Amino acid sequence: MTIDTDRVRQTLVQLFETPSYARAEAGVAAVVSARLAELGLAVESDDCHLRIGGDCGNLLSRVPGTADGPTLLFNSHLDTVEPTDGLRLTIEEDAIRTDGTTVLGGDDKAGVAAILCGVEAVLRAGLPHPPLELLFTVQEEIGLFGAKAVDPAWLAAKVGFVLDHGVPVGQMVVSAPSQTTHEIVFRGRAAHAGVEPEKGINAIACAADAIGRLHQGRIDHETTCNVGVISGGRATNIVPEECRLKAEVRSRDQAKLEAQVAHLRECCEAAAEAFGCELRFGREEAYRAFRIDPDEPVGRLAAAGVRAAGLEPAWADGGGGSDANVFCAAGPRCVVMACGEREVHTHREYVLVSDVVAAARVVAGIITAAAM
Repeated sequence: MTIDTDRVRQTLVQLFETPSYARAEAGVAAVVSARLAELGLAVESDDCHLRIGGDCGNLLSRVPGTADGPTLLFNSHLDTVEPTDGLRLTIEEDAIRTDGTTVLGGDDKAGVAAILCGVEAVLRAGLPHPPLELLFTVQEEIGLFGAKAVDPAWLAAKVGFVLDHGVPVGQMVVSAPSQTTHEIVFRGRAAHAGVEPEKGINAIACAADAIGRLHQGRIDHETTCNVGVISGGRATNIVPEECRLKAEVRSRDQAKLEAQVAHLRECCEAAAEAFGCELRFGREEAYRAFRIDPDEPVGRLAAAGVRAAGLEPAWADGGGGSDANVFCAAGPRCVVMACGEREVHTHREYVLVSDVVAAARVVAGIITAAAM
């Protein structure tokens, strides 16, 4: 399958130059909708922003099949992390990057471009294809909120491909962890730090003691734990009465996750008892783990698409969450596919046009391999 390199470059530039922070994706949604309209495809919106906030809902375009085969779901998310305000692109022969003062937004606009250009190539070539569902979600970066808001009845596909992974193109992520997030509050007692500090209970010191007891970082090959935010205190002359921690635990093994959460809580309880602080320990599930067997239909299709693109399939275990976690929990079996994102969420971020061309070939390869 031939993919027009100039078309991919043009698509990437247009997407990058259109800001799309979480809850402000309407501009890039309009760009995507216009591209789909050029192919004669209608676009639906679920208006989930009326429930979760923002200026735009998830977009879904259905491509009627011209051959027998399973309905295929292709997904990327529209939002990026900040900052992209004032973005200035530097375009070399193959690389697109910024001037170093902003992020690029390759996560996940590389995936959006790969889907648009791969599907476009199949349709313009008139190749047989099964029914397709092209889903572009919002608010992925701040909690997978768009995917979580999708009504499962909206989708017919039972197998899907989430274009939201880096390099090498041809690599497929077949597992990802569960994640829990925790807001932990230590409540001590305020006192004048210079006149009567002995009457206070220092909540920051209590929190520090809890952190010192905690095993965090890489726990094992499947499990991580991180205390990422700490805040508390009002002034240096006041013994701080409150300190808040924000932490997370991830594991691809649910039992290991529960064990690490229990350890985190025990450390906090021990520190609170030692200092005489009150403790509030919060927990929310961000997403649930998934695991795909490469021999499942979705795994075989993904590998066939990679081979059709002239690449060698490779399987990987993931350490982060994506829309695939949400979809797998809801029903459709999804593999996360590489699309060329590099050094994402940093000012060093860049994409190679050739990588996104290859990812578009993989998309086209999956579609044609599924046609029976």
